[in-house]
Amino acid sequence: MSSPTTQWLMPSRALNPAAPADRASVAPVSRWSLGPIPTVLAFPSRIDETRLRTAVEVVAGWWPNVAGRYERVVGTPNEYYIRFTRSPIPFSVHSLDRETAYDTREVVQDTHAPYISPLSPAHLYPGDEPLISVRLTHLRAGSGSVIGILWSHLLGDAAAAHHFIRHVAFLYATPDAAPPDPPTFGDHVRTPPVTPEMRDRFALHQLKVWKAADAFNAYARTKAAVERVTWRLGPADVEGIRRDAKREEDEVMSTQDMISAWWASLIARAGHTVDRVVYTINYRGFHPSVFPPDLRTLSANVTQMRAVPLAASAPRDTAYISRAIRAAINDLRGDVAQTAAWIAYAGEQIGRAADEDGMLVVLPLDDEVVVNSNLRCVTAGDPAPVSVPVSEETMADSRYAWAIPFDGVTPDHHTTDALPRFLRVFQANGSGEPELVFCVDTGTRATYDALLAADRARWAAGADA
Repeated sequence: MSSPTTQWLMPSRALNPAAPADRASVAPVSRWSLGPIPTVLAFPSRIDETRLRTAVEVVAGWWPNVAGRYERVVGTPNEYYIRFTRSPIPFSVHSLDRETAYDTREVVQDTHAPYISPLSPAHLYPGDEPLISVRLTHLRAGSGSVIGILWSHLLGDAAAAHHFIRHVAFLYATPDAAPPDPPTFGDHVRTPPVTPEMRDRFALHQLKVWKAADAFNAYARTKAAVERVTWRLGPADVEGIRRDAKREEDEVMSTQDMISAWWASLIARAGHTVDRVVYTINYRGFHPSVFPPDLRTLSANVTQMRAVPLAASAPRDTAYISRAIRAAINDLRGDVAQTAAWIAYAGEQIGRAADEDGMLVVLPLDDEVVVNSNLRCVTAGDPAPVSVPVSEETMADSRYAWAIPFDGVTPDHHTTDALPRFLRVFQANGSGEPELVFCVDTGTRATYDALLAADRARWAAGADA
């Protein structure tokens, strides 16, 4: 085993004709003061260090923000930018005496150490801190390599991070080619002034501004009292969930809606109050004739949460909750003014957090659950995918396949972080099946496993919910 050796990669000259000359504006709704996105890609064969270094240096010419610095221009209001400083990118290399990166192939693991180089917490605030780090870890001879990338949320959401890593992989394989679908750095959605009605309609606990120390403490206290649950849903499970949703032949409802609704109903059956589902919605494909045309490729946060209230008198079952979720999404997709108002309120709160050097905390309240999915199932009856950039055959992937091949070699994808009553959904390594991850109070996992087993038995028997 060797200790990580930190090097510094020199970004390429500017290569992206769509990028501004010296800086990109960060819209209020995109100033996310949240933890960065860790991506660990574990390969069964060795990754070439020189080729990876070159790929990262060249990709920085297409993504000049990753080698930039976050800055604030004080005024009324304050303005925020990523200045394209072409600063060196931290890159570290080391080796471990391990056969595999982790003991299991589950996507979410307890830690991303030692495969990720941390970013300073100060990167969330204007200053001279890197916004990305890259680490290459070589496992025991003949056992493969691991690429770890830590991506600041100030650079963009998971769709942007996914797009970026796809470009790294593309340039690793073809360093002299121009990557398809280059990122853009134009305007975000133009929003109206925020009104009291907007604040009331779109109020969200997850947009409350916290002091940084209080936010870190809240997460630490919560994580100390929970245990992680990971379930893989096979085809029979997904089909059973679809039957529980009772989707009509001509009814538009996504598989993700139904999986989320089934999980929320299970949380209710376990004894929790579920009065709201806080649903994470990617709006890159909403209102293309009105919103900026390059929104799909924008290196920014183009994802936001919306609270979906559940009627007090309504059953907490898959059929009802699926339709409540879909109605909330359709409300935004069908009304450009409502979408702009939703974004405006979120921007007001997120912008205030930036102005106050505060943080956001995405933990659910006691009477709600949160869904943040990295899965986009597209099956018969699902709405057309609108959530991911660009063309299916190139950089965009409507299913967010994070196991991104490098020169034809497909890795296992891993990340970290699970929270109570907070659902994350990924494609399972190997099978691509939906993998559900969430936390429950320590010592209570058996209750949830029993509910899953009972549903599986009912689905196998062909019984309705």
